[in-house]
Amino acid sequence: MRKRSKHYCPKRAEIPMLVKAYRAFSPLQDIVDQIAKDGTLNCSARGVPMFRDLEDGQWYDTAVALQGVIDHLEMYQLRHQVNLPLDSLKEFHKGIEYAIPVSATLLAKLQRDIPRLQGALARSNPDDVNDILRQVQIKELLEERQC
Repeated sequence: MRKRSKHYCPKRAEIPMLVKAYRAFSPLQDIVDQIAKDGTLNCSARGVPMFRDLEDGQWYDTAVALQGVIDHLEMYQLRHQVNLPLDSLKEFHKGIEYAIPVSATLLAKLQRDIPRLQGALARSNPDDVNDILRQVQIKELLEERQC
């Protein structure tokens, strides 16, 4: 029996985009479900809406995270010339950022639109999503420097 001349090096397993999309939208879905269930929102001691990421256990500013998701999806739209249902997410972001009560109609729109947004991300190319993420991060850094 001949010995293999090439050393075997296992390839790094990539997490499927379906799982990544679920992880990205899971906190948002949890926030919407909590508001729909009991009308509450987790907040910091200063009253800033916060959510806990189940991946790392850290607390994050909800409005900032929503803006990041919106920026990512807007860049995805521009790059692929598709129309995603972002209006409800933008309205929700304004409500979170400016402490405006969330209506039952908006919750219904979010429940309808979040799976569609998640599906678009799940069907996308992982390299493309990473590239868009880098572009959004660069955009945020440039905006911080201008302030």
